[in-house]
Amino acid sequence: MSLGGDLDNYWLYPTAYNAIPNSRNGSLSDPNSGNFLRDDSIANLFNGGFAVNNSTTPPTGSALTDVGAFSLADSFYGTFDQGGNVWEWNDAIIRDGRGIRGGAWLNDEYFLRASDRFSLVPAAEFDVFGFRVAIVPEPSVGGLMALGMALVAWKRKGS
Repeated sequence: MSLGGDLDNYWLYPTAYNAIPNSRNGSLSDPNSGNFLRDDSIANLFNGGFAVNNSTTPPTGSALTDVGAFSLADSFYGTFDQGGNVWEWNDAIIRDGRGIRGGAWLNDEYFLRASDRFSLVPAAEFDVFGFRVAIVPEPSVGGLMALGMALVAWKRKGS
């Protein structure tokens, strides 16, 4: 059984890696990192507990990181920040609830795994749950005009 994306385009974590991601407060240099709880007991400024304070003591105030704080840790589909930070609602129906995936800043790496999914009733409100808004770009006017002109030229050529 293959464990890796190179052979089957499946990874254990949403960072497109099979290795456990690093827990750090944003990363512009680490393609396998996220905002979650991991303590490896090594003093190296990451994996020291909660990502935002690198401590096993829960942070005071907000423990969320800005969208794009992990710009190198993109998924197979090119999306960012899907491991940790907040659980993301999805359209799966599991038992009597809506699906959630990805774990939050207060969860360990177990909850970040691609194979793990959970559910909650849609009325649940907690500060560790959110959703991703996807924007689909509209075709430009220039692109539509070019397509129209190409169709007219094709039609004339065929007449």
